[in-house]
Amino acid sequence: MRRHSTPPLDLVPVMGLASLLIPLLLLGQGVSFAAIDVSAPAMCDCHGGEDHPDLVPTVLVTSGGLTVSTEDGERSFEGSDLEGMGHYLAELRAGHRSSGRMTLVAEADVEYERLILAMDASRPHFPEVVVAGGVQ
Repeated sequence: MRRHSTPPLDLVPVMGLASLLIPLLLLGQGVSFAAIDVSAPAMCDCHGGEDHPDLVPTVLVTSGGLTVSTEDGERSFEGSDLEGMGHYLAELRAGHRSSGRMTLVAEADVEYERLILAMDASRPHFPEVVVAGGVQ
């Protein structure tokens, strides 16, 4: 008796078709993609030994408001006073030596949109935003 063997199944054309159809279907659904330029927090102080270190403010975004912290102290803004925070960051940048870097920290329950609005309000004054882990 002679056994008939089936040739191996060639899935390359099907995979090629799937790789074309998936992006096409996503575009048809109105899904939009965006990239936000942020940096990861540094693990070391690479600029040690300076007499006057650069100002690196930390903006804490909570569900109740915003808090800007520096080595000199902190200032809170109620609700979503993004304009007030922006003016305060402009004053900080004008009065201190700064590399343009700031840290943005958000609580776990803060909406993504609120985080992005805070980032947008601070970028004119501190264009390099470092997003750090949230607080509990």
